[in-house]
Amino acid sequence: MKRTIICQLWIGMVAAAVGCSKSTAPEFHPFVYPLAVGNEWVYQRESITRDTQHVHPDDTARFTITVRVVQIDTLESGSIAFRLHAANVNEENTVEGEDDAWYQNRQDGLYCLGVRNTNQSPNATFYARPKANVNDGRLCDHSAWDGLLPPFPLMVRSLGQFQTDSVWYDPPLLVLRYPLGGTWRYRDSTDFLGWTDKTLTGTKKITTSAGSFDCYRINWSFQVSFRREVAEYFSEKGLIRRDWVMHDVDLTDSGAVDSYDIVQLERITLKGQSE
Repeated sequence: MKRTIICQLWIGMVAAAVGCSKSTAPEFHPFVYPLAVGNEWVYQRESITRDTQHVHPDDTARFTITVRVVQIDTLESGSIAFRLHAANVNEENTVEGEDDAWYQNRQDGLYCLGVRNTNQSPNATFYARPKANVNDGRLCDHSAWDGLLPPFPLMVRSLGQFQTDSVWYDPPLLVLRYPLGGTWRYRDSTDFLGWTDKTLTGTKKITTSAGSFDCYRINWSFQVSFRREVAEYFSEKGLIRRDWVMHDVDLTDSGAVDSYDIVQLERITLKGQSE
């Protein structure tokens, strides 16, 4: 009888331990980003620069970003990729910048292969453009297409403007890992900013002018944070919202500022169906 009780207790302890390990393991979800020629996402972007000393008024800029899958290309390497074109238009209906980027859906994730600056207004001085290929060790890639959006306005005009025709990532950037879940390396330590990881941290319903979407929340972590906070929200329809916050950005002419860049989906067209 005693042996039976001990065995039952032992089995219960093992079952409890297994149950605990399952509850703490990361969840993975089937997910594929909707890449198809003709798909289009229109976003509203609000970029706010706030003086931490409250000496200067907030500097707010608003943009409309249109991201469209324009065609399928065969690259020099022989690989096939979708070309996404993005246009950033300001409140005066002036195009501040246009960019192309090449993406692939592979079995293990969504990859960005490279980006190209196609047109940029000479007045768009708040873009920090990449200077060179990412594998040469110089400052280059951290302001290029970050997570299916074109470069975001840093509002750090003292940085100047760097331009290049194209940047090709070797290896490509793993924007989303399939199945979606856990933590993965998004960028390697190719410059002084170090590596960037992404982690699926939960789910959340996001409501924008385009509707309500059940989203996966992905947070970024950085080797050199510069007090950055980035959260992305993806649904089966694509990228729905992104929040990018930088605290205490030191401007040589204006002191320290906080920078907020909020991008939200306004409308969407998937394979000819507008929503």
